[in-house]
Amino acid sequence: MWSRDLKMLLVDSKPAIAAVNFDNDSGRFASPHPDALDSMKCKVVAGAIEEIFVKD
Repeated sequence: MWSRDLKMLLVDSKPAIAAVNFDNDSGRFASPHPDALDSMKCKVVAGAIEEIFVKD
């Protein structure tokens, strides 16, 4: 259950949230970090987070 929901949040909704990116460092809306636009890197991060939840 967690892994499916987490994957939907992190991967499937990426295009919807990519257009609205708040940069906490600058305190304003800005373009996302280039790594956030790299689908392979996003999948790797999502997989690593999923592994953490599967262990619990």
